[in-house]
Amino acid sequence: MSNRSKIAQTIMDGMIEGQIYTKERIASITTEDSGRVMDYIRTKHLIPVECVVSHGIANWYIRSAEAFRYRHKRGEQKSTMKKIIKTKRLQRLANQFINVANAGDLKLLEAMVARRIGNNKASI
Repeated sequence: MSNRSKIAQTIMDGMIEGQIYTKERIASITTEDSGRVMDYIRTKHLIPVECVVSHGIANWYIRSAEAFRYRHKRGEQKSTMKKIIKTKRLQRLANQFINVANAGDLKLLEAMVARRIGNNKASI
């Protein structure tokens, strides 16, 4: 298990038990950026981490309903998170495509499409 995975597991275990993590608390565990740690937990471990900012302080946590799903309906939770992540990635890609198309940069647009098509062929 990599160091990043160990750190993520430590934080995940705490959040599943109801603990809230701030940037400072994460910094006491790792030197890695707190946002990256949370993104890693969301995308690699497929756990829906929530964030509430209050008085300029970000508080990351897992809702109790999601902690329950983690313990008892993990397959369902993973499936849901995969769909959410894929949707967000497609939305970002669509927005990039629209921005380039609106800017009139046809060469960049063609390169983006060719790259995306090339990536899809490689995964087939």
